[in-house]
Amino acid sequence: MQDAEARGPAEISDAFHHPALNTDPRILCAAASTCRAWREAVQQCGARNTAVEEVDGLPWELYLEAAQQLLQQALQPAAAVPPAAAVSLAAVAAAGQDAAAAVPAGQQQQQQQRLALSAINSFALTKFTSAAFVTGMLAALPADSLTHLRWHYEGGPVDGPDVSAALVRLTNLQRLSVHIWEPPYSWLAGVAQLIRLTSLTLAGTWPGDPQQLQQLLAQPLPLRELSIHDRHELPLLDLSQLTQLQVFKHCVEGLDAVFPSQLQQLKTAGLQQLGLRYYMNGQLVAASSAIWTQLPQLCQLVVELFDECGLQDDPDLIGLPSMRQWQAIINGVAAAPNLTKLHLDAACSDDDDGDKGLTNLRHLRILFDDGAWRAPIAMLAGLANLKGLSIRRIRLAGLANLKELAIRNPFRFTFS
Repeated sequence: MQDAEARGPAEISDAFHHPALNTDPRILCAAASTCRAWREAVQQCGARNTAVEEVDGLPWELYLEAAQQLLQQALQPAAAVPPAAAVSLAAVAAAGQDAAAAVPAGQQQQQQQRLALSAINSFALTKFTSAAFVTGMLAALPADSLTHLRWHYEGGPVDGPDVSAALVRLTNLQRLSVHIWEPPYSWLAGVAQLIRLTSLTLAGTWPGDPQQLQQLLAQPLPLRELSIHDRHELPLLDLSQLTQLQVFKHCVEGLDAVFPSQLQQLKTAGLQQLGLRYYMNGQLVAASSAIWTQLPQLCQLVVELFDECGLQDDPDLIGLPSMRQWQAIINGVAAAPNLTKLHLDAACSDDDDGDKGLTNLRHLRILFDDGAWRAPIAMLAGLANLKGLSIRRIRLAGLANLKELAIRNPFRFTFS
């Protein structure tokens, strides 16, 4: 430290012209906390440290403080304002430590919050990610520049009106991802007013407060991508007003999702991608296949019987589709002739040939069960454009033009 004090200010400042120093906010924070000379060098650094998008890996009690500091330190374009106003967060933190003995803790906190608010509002910040859902921090984000917000919170419920008001400020927001697992969800009212929002991902326990989600999605939102996650049964949703929707994804952790009913209400000619993810319930997969015939522009289809516990390898423990249900699935696939990518994770019978007409198919992945559902690959011989194939536990035959093959559990395969 004494050696650093002895060096001239110009010599120290020159060091911060190197990208290895001026682009890493952690280095700047550490340097500014070392001594007065380094702190002054950080203050005068003209580099635009605008790369910070998230703060992770910290203990909960340090998260808010560090996030506020990094926002001030690393996101403010120092060259755009006078040096006196471009005080970095590290310098603010160090100065706060020097004055800690003279200023009461409550006043220090208020002063830091005011500094954070004034500094953050001057940032040209476009993306922000956080796992600490603090309404004050949300309200401090720059309203004009922010276009992407990802906020995943595993704690308790949040203040609905305050969060809603903070979201309404973000008038240029285009992509929003929010995970809040505990109701109430009155904050969704603010999402409805984001007129530039094109991508929305929501995760929550919707049966605890279903009306808020239902009211939000019943409005004519400009969404092109929608993803909904739930840990329990999803309430019935009317998505017919989402006329610009192109990508829809749904993930449910329960077995009783009311997904087929809401799919029947989904009427949008622009839908191009449909992803379905189920947990050990082939009946729901078969029931949802009826909607595929209403989506002539469907080009990518993903249907999975998902199981995190490894039960998928035992057909006696999961709800595999019956022969009749699998026929409904194949019929639904065959009614979508424009498919270029198909991923089916389900059982298959020996005599199903419903995908002979899929002449545009280029990428195919099918996971078959090894028991009575074994099926030959010969039924795919008519797929002249097929370039990629991923299969598991099936007898291979034909497909001389295949250029790409992914295989799981190869010891279960026989080749001919």
